[in-house]
Amino acid sequence: MKKLLLLIALVISQEAKSQTNVYHPFPDSNIVWIQRIWWTDFGTNPPCVVYDDQNLFISGDTAIGAFTYHKLYANGHIYSSCPGGWYYFNLYRGAFRQDIANKKVYLYCNNADELVYDFNMNAGDTVSGSCINAQNFNYIQSVDSVLVGSLYHRQLWLSTITPWANNYASMIEGIGTSLGAFEILVPPFESGSDLFCVMINNQTVWTNPMFPGWNCSLIPVNEIAAEENLISVFPNPATEEFKVQSLKFNVKEIKLVNVFGEETVLKSEIPNRESEIIISIRTLPKGFYFYKIKDEKGNEVTGKILKQ
Repeated sequence: MKKLLLLIALVISQEAKSQTNVYHPFPDSNIVWIQRIWWTDFGTNPPCVVYDDQNLFISGDTAIGAFTYHKLYANGHIYSSCPGGWYYFNLYRGAFRQDIANKKVYLYCNNADELVYDFNMNAGDTVSGSCINAQNFNYIQSVDSVLVGSLYHRQLWLSTITPWANNYASMIEGIGTSLGAFEILVPPFESGSDLFCVMINNQTVWTNPMFPGWNCSLIPVNEIAAEENLISVFPNPATEEFKVQSLKFNVKEIKLVNVFGEETVLKSEIPNRESEIIISIRTLPKGFYFYKIKDEKGNEVTGKILKQ
C-alpha cells in the first residue's frame, strides 16, 4: 500500500510539474540572454566567419503611448576567424512589452507595436509576419514542453514551407527562441543566430540542448573600458528605407555589405545636426545586408538587416 501511494504521489507530482496550461511570461528584470549572431564575410580571401557574442539584458522601462516597454541592451564581443575584434557595451537593442493575460509579447519597431510571440498558437498555425518573422513562412510544426529552472514551459517548434527546415528552431515561454531572444526567424545558411543560455537572478535556468557543455559566461565588462554608445537601426526588416539614430555620439559613416562582401557607402561625413538619419534602400535587391556604422569616436557598430 505504501509503495502504491508513493507511486501515485510521484505521478501526480510529475503531472503537476509538466503542466503547460500555466503561462510563464518573460521576467521584466534580472534576465540575461547569452547568444551569438554570426555571418560570413565574403570580402576577405578566404571568407571569414564573423561572430557577435553578446549578453542581452533588460535595463529600465520606457512609456510609449499607453504602454510600458522594457528596454533591451547588449554587451558584446565581435571577432572573426580572421584576426581582429572589438567589444561594445550598453548597445540599445529595442523595447518590448507583454500582454500576459493573452500570452502575447510585442516588440516596438516600425514605429508601432508588432506581435512577435503568441503562445496561444497550436500545431498547424501560421506565425504572423513581424520584425523577427520577416518572410511570413513559418508555422508551428508541433508543441511540447521544456524544463526551465524547476518548471515546464510551453515550447512551440517552428518549421517552414521548405521541407529541409522542419523543426529548425523553437519558441519557449519566458525564454524567446532557440535562435535568440528577439532575433530574425530564418533557418541558418550563410548567417544565423543561436541562443546558448538564459540566466535569471544570476542562475542559469535554461541551456540550449544543441550546445551541451557551453560555458554560460558573461561579457567581462569590468575588465575593459566600457563606453556607452546607444545606436538603434529601425525598422528591421525594411522595404524602402531604414533609420539610424544615435543617442550619444554623432554618426560619421554608414555602410552596407551584401552577402558577397560588396560594400556600399550610403552616407559619410554626416552633419552633426542629424539626430535621426534616413537611409534609402529602394534600389537594392531584396535579401540580407550587414550594416557598419561608425561614430565620431571611431567606434563601429555592426548588425544585420533584411530588405523585403
